[in-house]
Amino acid sequence: MSDRDVFEATVVYKDPRGTFILPDGIEPHERNRVRCVVPGALKKRLLEDGRVKVVVGDRVRCERLADGTARVQELLPRRSVLVRRRARDGNRPQITAANMDRIACVVAARDPAWKPGFVDRVMCAAQLSDTEFWLVINKLDLLSDSEREQLDAQVAIYEQLGVAVLRTSTETGEGIEALRERVRGSVTVVSGPSGVGKSSLLNRLGILGEPLATSEISRRHRKGRHTTTSAKWLALEGGGAVIDTPGVRAFGFYDLEPEDLDALFPDIRRYAYAEGDLDRPRCRFGDCTHREEPGCAVREAVERGEIAEQRYASYLRIFASLLEEAGRRR
Repeated sequence: MSDRDVFEATVVYKDPRGTFILPDGIEPHERNRVRCVVPGALKKRLLEDGRVKVVVGDRVRCERLADGTARVQELLPRRSVLVRRRARDGNRPQITAANMDRIACVVAARDPAWKPGFVDRVMCAAQLSDTEFWLVINKLDLLSDSEREQLDAQVAIYEQLGVAVLRTSTETGEGIEALRERVRGSVTVVSGPSGVGKSSLLNRLGILGEPLATSEISRRHRKGRHTTTSAKWLALEGGGAVIDTPGVRAFGFYDLEPEDLDALFPDIRRYAYAEGDLDRPRCRFGDCTHREEPGCAVREAVERGEIAEQRYASYLRIFASLLEEAGRRR
């Protein structure tokens, strides 16, 4: 085999037909995608060492085959991964994407109404993957002026935590150019519930190739149907890419213990540990779960209004769900 037959590429799409890659140094167009196979020996090795499988966004080294397809030789080191708990089998991880710079959680201002609890879960996932987190609020055109003021008050909680909150509307174009500039030159995973207008939003960001399919919006309910069925790596004009992921109703965590949750809430961590140092707890009890224990620094901060009640309530709900999942594993 000559050196010309070995090349590096990015995994851009997976479907029942196989895994598709984009070799380095060529135009990021669908016609240049190459179908490849992942050998059984490599699949076994990935399962054994915890990398699980090849996913969209992965960097791979491949060998070119005579029929124009390719075979993956090696999965190159990952710099980040987005991991969720499988909906049907909570004992197995579902790696959704790899090698992203950030996770952008896209929600709708209305139809469907956004849920802070979902946002908090995706924000925790970004903390786990050590990547930046953005909150994108779409469909702003559906709000009245007074409703926008209410929304601004709600999202101020996240802005105070240093989260980039981007407000957009694909109908009026509001915020589109600002978002386009911010994603350029980097890799952004886009996650969110179905019907929030993710595909329409991505079409406005300058993706190369064919536009994404979008579902027709109900005039009565202003809701869309889920159109993305598997993750896709989409190149952007001017460089960079977005990884479009299927809409989800819930976001579960894999292999996260309840007692580790407070470290993923920066506002709670600030009060639970001196200077955020996990080895220096501020609560009376070092193993405080911040629920009912006396002398809890976190609950005292909530009572003083220094931690938003909305965020604390979200922490309690996620903690309870993690306890339930831990009980099922035992």
